[in-house]
Amino acid sequence: MRGLALTVLLGVLVVGAGAVGAADWGGVIPGESTKETVRARHGDPTRATTQKVDRFDSAQWVYEGDQAPTGMFRMTVDFGLAGPAGFRADVVRSFKLEPHPGIFTRPAIVDGWGRPSGAAPAGQPPAFFYEAGPAWVRVIHPDDLAGVLEAWNVAFDQGGPFDREFRYVRSDGKEAWVHDHSALIRDADGNRLHWRGVL
Repeated sequence: MRGLALTVLLGVLVVGAGAVGAADWGGVIPGESTKETVRARHGDPTRATTQKVDRFDSAQWVYEGDQAPTGMFRMTVDFGLAGPAGFRADVVRSFKLEPHPGIFTRPAIVDGWGRPSGAAPAGQPPAFFYEAGPAWVRVIHPDDLAGVLEAWNVAFDQGGPFDREFRYVRSDGKEAWVHDHSALIRDADGNRLHWRGVL
């Protein structure tokens, strides 16, 4: 389908890296891959930009044409991931693959990567969104999980924002209260790009 974009998203909610099948495309794994590993696999980007994201310096690398993975005309990689260990500027936060027309049909994507976490609303360019759900879901306190997921699904379906207080269960077994505020970032045409938030 023309303009179909596969977007693998990792937001501030991600506490542990949990790769999904689609995240392995192009050898880029959000939460694990670094600038060094992306450069080793794909070389220098076609273009690179820097920006402030929630007061942190982040980078975006774009690979186009022959530098993009096979079947793609563009791959965009966003760096800068905030997590319990702090902000890691060199770690992949998210990436976006834009295939040549007709390369991927909706059934081929679902068959190859599984059911997406979400899709672009009707009337917008088609896009599937894959979240590293199991990683961040595992650390939410069991008593808070249902409410957090319900609030997240409403925010996702309506385009945000997500604003919720809940408990994490830390690796040492202690509970920690957090307040998550995340907003959907859109491009100039109103298309969904990714979620950004503060935890």
